[in-house]
Amino acid sequence: MKTVMCWSSGMSTEFTNRTDMLWRYLGTPQGLLVSYPASYSPDCTNYDPRNRPWYVAATSGPKDVIILIDVSGSMSYNNRMALAKEAALTVLDTLTMNDYVGVIQFSSDAHIVGAPSGFFLPASKTNLDSLRRALDLIPPPSGVPNYVMAFKTAFEMIYNSTMRDTSSGCERLILFLTDGLAEDIYVGAERDALLANISNWNSQLKARIFTYSLGNTSGVEIPKAIACSNQGVWAHIRDGNNLASEMGNYYKYLASLVNRQQAVWTEPYEDAGGVGKVITVSKAFYDDSVFPPLLLGVVGIDLHWSDFLT
Repeated sequence: MKTVMCWSSGMSTEFTNRTDMLWRYLGTPQGLLVSYPASYSPDCTNYDPRNRPWYVAATSGPKDVIILIDVSGSMSYNNRMALAKEAALTVLDTLTMNDYVGVIQFSSDAHIVGAPSGFFLPASKTNLDSLRRALDLIPPPSGVPNYVMAFKTAFEMIYNSTMRDTSSGCERLILFLTDGLAEDIYVGAERDALLANISNWNSQLKARIFTYSLGNTSGVEIPKAIACSNQGVWAHIRDGNNLASEMGNYYKYLASLVNRQQAVWTEPYEDAGGVGKVITVSKAFYDDSVFPPLLLGVVGIDLHWSDFLT
């Protein structure tokens, strides 16, 4: 972090010299924010630039995202259900108007959340707010986890949405959130059948599956095997760990999807500093001296949305 702070200090001259601009800032993959003009915020410690629309828009291409949430009985222990919801909300915060999204809760059975049609929803502000409310209404954990039904429902949603053209037509990602305590259910032949079914269903759809084992005592082997056999990444989010940091592999993968030459505009959104609705143009920049190129950060410039309406 000290190295990042050192090289980013060179942005100060550029920021202060451009008097024709309003707010301008830099966000880095480590979560550092450099902003001009400076302003005091009592919520500073909770602000993560990596979750803001201007950063996400510059570091990810169009995609379809399904969030699979384990709501079985064991998720009631050690606040795991709250951690799963927080992770799901974090993922929703990474989506832009170019994305499509679906949320599925599963226990003994699996159900699509907040999308009565059963298809992906465009990741508009209205739809994302609706999904956030639906996540808050998920009932208390109960039952036993059925991974087969969870992934069957996810792949059906991908297929049906693609056929209905309610899809980005680009990258497909599944994020699987569980405490992994189904490992006493899926053993031996059952485990092999589960992994084979997921691979077979995914052979044509080619979704990348990111899996997260939630909690200190979570099971890890099956989530890890699912990710490794489906071009994804597994991570263990321990109790009390920083969620954004633990989901770093997901953020890094999103950064690999972007058109690096293109500056992007966000849709209007509420500024975190309380100045009202703004629109941002932002662009990611990279260290090309290494391979693959390393994302260094995102620069952004804010404009009042009202300026576009007058």
